[in-house]
Amino acid sequence: MVKRKIEWLKDADRLSGKVHKIDTIENSIKFALKISGRNDIICITGSITNLENIVK
Repeated sequence: MVKRKIEWLKDADRLSGKVHKIDTIENSIKFALKISGRNDIICITGSITNLENIVK
């Protein structure tokens, strides 16, 4: 278990500090949850013009 957590942390360090561009809000959330750990902070940003596409 500890070895697996260490390997996960090494992989997480590889992703930290990078900006990923994802095409939709749904895909952004799915990607963020996939790469995040239990105690990670997820920050998803976008422009106000993107909100026009999700308001129904």
